[in-house]
Amino acid sequence: MLSVRWFALFAIIMTVGVVIYSNIFDGNTNDQNDNPLFKNEISAQQLSEKVEEKAEFFVFFYEPACEECEEVAEIIIPLAEELDVDLYALNVFVPSSSANTWGNYGRPTIPSVALFKDDMWHSNLNGPQKDNIYEEFFMRPGLY
Repeated sequence: MLSVRWFALFAIIMTVGVVIYSNIFDGNTNDQNDNPLFKNEISAQQLSEKVEEKAEFFVFFYEPACEECEEVAEIIIPLAEELDVDLYALNVFVPSSSANTWGNYGRPTIPSVALFKDDMWHSNLNGPQKDNIYEEFFMRPGLY
């Protein structure tokens, strides 16, 4: 009888844990989908296709629960629009994106803004930077 009670208690604890974890996970991803800053979201598959096209573009690598990522996004996304720069956001928290991104390009530092050019990762800025650094990076990425 005692083992049945322990098993029931264990089952209740596990169920509560799964519910809490799923709510945290859903909250982290859905917030970004509703955020207008992330309207240029790109998947790992789409990133690979753009790279194969040898297009020149920037990618903002972020994780939804990362406060620094949100701060950087609030700076770089409007700046990219103002400068007419092709900037896409890639959520590395999505398992398929993480595996594809890390497998092809190594694990990017989060937050990170990278320039893809001529079929490869060309240059990047890691972590939060001053606003003028982002503007210079977008305008003259070869310096970084």
